[in-house]
Amino acid sequence: MTLLSVCLTVWFVLTNNDDDDDNAVVCAVAYFSVRWPVVAVLSDRSFVKASDAKTLDMRDDHWQLMEDLLPVLQPLQVVTSLLSSETTPSSSTVYPLIMKLKTQTLAANPDDSAAVQAFKSDLNRALTDRFKLDDQATPTHPFVVASVLDPATKALENCSVQFRQTAYAHVRSLIPAAPSEPATVTTPETETETAPEQNKKVLSNRAATLQFLGLSGTSATPEVDELDRYLSTPVNPDVDALSWWADNRSLFPQTASVAARYLGIPATSVMSERQFSAAGRLVTKLRSRLEPDRVDTVLFLYKNM
Repeated sequence: MTLLSVCLTVWFVLTNNDDDDDNAVVCAVAYFSVRWPVVAVLSDRSFVKASDAKTLDMRDDHWQLMEDLLPVLQPLQVVTSLLSSETTPSSSTVYPLIMKLKTQTLAANPDDSAAVQAFKSDLNRALTDRFKLDDQATPTHPFVVASVLDPATKALENCSVQFRQTAYAHVRSLIPAAPSEPATVTTPETETETAPEQNKKVLSNRAATLQFLGLSGTSATPEVDELDRYLSTPVNPDVDALSWWADNRSLFPQTASVAARYLGIPATSVMSERQFSAAGRLVTKLRSRLEPDRVDTVLFLYKNM
């Protein structure tokens, strides 16, 4: 009966999961891995009535469709989780993640079935429309600016040359003019020697995002101005953006002031949605007379303890 309960529970989540698509993909992976035990249970009339089995079980072509779609759905689930981070900068990874999905995960494959090809095509079109990838103004989007100002994603891999050049030009226009007093030009090699040692302690979500992107770091090129010196400064592929800017702010003071404004932008509204959900679980019809100050205090403790 335990296996039957698991089958019914997982199938209910899969077919009634309108609010948590991320959880649906996780359940689909788990459900597919135990396909044959599930089929055996649903076929046993001592456990499952014929009418229930007809409703719960899937046809072979549906199982095949699930198997074909999972390699596409799993990267989407990973990206969704990475963009929902509350503890690390997330805005700078939006467009790099979307570009990688489009150029790799959703790339056409001759071995794909007709259903998978149609799914990839529809999703490609949806991502292009949602993130306005064909719009000439997209390289000036705040999330793209954050990507340029994140040392790990500043190379804008998987983006076109024109997209990259437009983004760099826009960020250059945002950087305030340098002070009038003479400034010492530091070469990338000198920066590497004199800059404080980078903090290599990276938060798990940040590390997972950079690992998913598969970044190779950057190498030095001749510098022209402060932004170009920043872009040419070599960095480790797993660098933490906030720690890097804390250590190198004195080397790129004008660029750092812009980075401070853009890297703090959250990529999604997940943080506020989670707060609303927590408040909904706290303030119920059984606790409808809580004072607002008490609710604020409890929610603060819930999020910070």
